[in-house]
Amino acid sequence: MRPFTAAAIMFTILISGCGTKTISRAPEIAYGNPDYKHLKDLPAYRYDPDADRPKPGKNLPKASALSVDEYEALGDAFLSRGNFYMAHTQYEKALEKNPENPNLIYKQGMVQLKAENPEDAIALFKQVLELQPNLASAMEGLGRAHFTAKNLKTAAMYFNQAVMYDPLLWQSYHYLGMIHDLNRNYPAAIKAYNTALTLRPDQGMILNNLGMSLSGSGQIREAVEVFQQALVNGYSRATVYNNLGWALCGLERYEEAFTAFKLAGGIAVAYNNTGVGLLKHGHRDRAAAYFRKAVEESPRFYVTAHENLQKALKQR
Repeated sequence: MRPFTAAAIMFTILISGCGTKTISRAPEIAYGNPDYKHLKDLPAYRYDPDADRPKPGKNLPKASALSVDEYEALGDAFLSRGNFYMAHTQYEKALEKNPENPNLIYKQGMVQLKAENPEDAIALFKQVLELQPNLASAMEGLGRAHFTAKNLKTAAMYFNQAVMYDPLLWQSYHYLGMIHDLNRNYPAAIKAYNTALTLRPDQGMILNNLGMSLSGSGQIREAVEVFQQALVNGYSRATVYNNLGWALCGLERYEEAFTAFKLAGGIAVAYNNTGVGLLKHGHRDRAAAYFRKAVEESPRFYVTAHENLQKALKQR
């Protein structure tokens, strides 16, 4: 096994640019699909970086526990605390006593998945399927591992197999939505996200991603409603406010967009991003005024806002 990495849990992709919450210059980046290179292709955040973050566990059992169940309980507790090395060690001890226990091997696969070792996770989930064929959770695990490794076609194959054997696996539908999203197949992404929402309507990250697919397909009003629903549901992350701001700019509702951007990243960000929205729709004078305000509010963002201001003045 490779050494465990830091507790970064899901494959996370952030899109940034001159209109993002950091007001940085638009970089050339890979977005899981070589066609996605720039803010103009996908102008916001889609994926939830904390979706699988371990939750605080209960008090750990004493280290003297020796039975399979007790070692498993120790592994579960360490995994819940994000201690992947110790979780793996406890499951390994349990497997020494019960070497062909598919549940324990599956949990080892989840440890490797959450520790961002997808190749090791793939090997373990395949081992589970050898012991227990057609186990939907192991197929979903394979899908997630291949998604992390950016093997999107293989990931989609396993997610489709998983929901065939267990139609209630909401995360498989969510991942399928993300894969369709990356391939710009927005109708398929919207369908997958809506299916996931029928199973888990409380998941704000699904609403956020659904909103992005709706925006990508040109359904901006519907996207605004979905982002607002995510906020009503308590999923009030900066990414949602940022995405809502861009959708509102698309509808030329600039005052509301300014408020959303302000909640996402502060007043200087709000002035800059709203200025970008105004400039995109040809409102050069208003855009220039917003860029000047951005410079006044935060001189450390002078370069980006000043460059945006020069673009607005040049286009007059």
